[in-house]
Amino acid sequence: MLKEKPYRELQKDRRAYEMMLLRDQHGKTFTDIAKEYEISAAWAVQKYNRLKIKQTCLYINHIAAVLGDESASQHMPVRIWKRNIKIF
Repeated sequence: MLKEKPYRELQKDRRAYEMMLLRDQHGKTFTDIAKEYEISAAWAVQKYNRLKIKQTCLYINHIAAVLGDESASQHMPVRIWKRNIKIF
C-alpha cells in the first residue's frame, strides 16, 4: 500500500525551504536571496531546484496515493529527475 509523505519533509532543510518561499511567494531573485543568506547565486539556484524536485515528487506521491496507483509514484519522479538533469 502506498503511503502519503507529509509536506513537512520539505521543511527538514529549513534554510532551503525559506529560500523557496522567498522565490515562490515573494518573487525574490536568486541574487537577492543569495545576498540575504550570504551565499552565491549559483548555490541558491541549486538549493531551490533540488527542493522543487522534492516538492514535485511529494505532489506526485500524494496524487498516486489518492488514486491508489503505486506505479505513478515510482516512475514519474525518475522521469522528472532525468529531465531536470538535462537542464543543468
